[in-house]
Amino acid sequence: MELSRKKGVARRRVLIWGLVLACAAVAGKLAGISLAFLRPPQKKGTFGGLVNAGSLGEIPEAGSAPRLVPQGRFWLVHGENGLRAIYNSCTHLQCLFGWDEEKNVFICPCHGSEFSRAGKVQKGPATRDLDCFPLRLVDDQEEVVRQVEEQADLAVADLFMAGDGEPEQPAGKILILQVDTGRRISGARGNG
Repeated sequence: MELSRKKGVARRRVLIWGLVLACAAVAGKLAGISLAFLRPPQKKGTFGGLVNAGSLGEIPEAGSAPRLVPQGRFWLVHGENGLRAIYNSCTHLQCLFGWDEEKNVFICPCHGSEFSRAGKVQKGPATRDLDCFPLRLVDDQEEVVRQVEEQADLAVADLFMAGDGEPEQPAGKILILQVDTGRRISGARGNG
């Protein structure tokens, strides 16, 4: 009698734990579905998704003034090491900033923070470099030619012909610069 009673208790424990685990799995699945509905959709061509910044021939020349891309909320900078997409939000209090052609720096009008063309803090109150977005160069078939996923420049100098500075399109393909505004790369702590 005692043995059959122990078997009944053990069987009940197994059933209870099975039921608990099944309920937890269902609850986890429902939580995941609920979070998916709360997250806004990432549309191509708008902030929060992939934004085309133009063809290789349309990008600013190396050393020229940065170009604001309003639909992506970033500045496209072509420095000596390549291209960088800098998020147009100051790291101090998220104010929008602008490019000062005379000083050759980004200046935040709210509190006066200044940043180099690479997004490095030069003057506070901001204490962190500007955030960037990952970049990739794709051909007309949307195949990635090259990309950068970190706080670094996308090298493109080798894609320009030495003589006239016009872009060299490999095998007649048009190269498009895409910026992933859905993935922000945090700037490093600066000296400011």
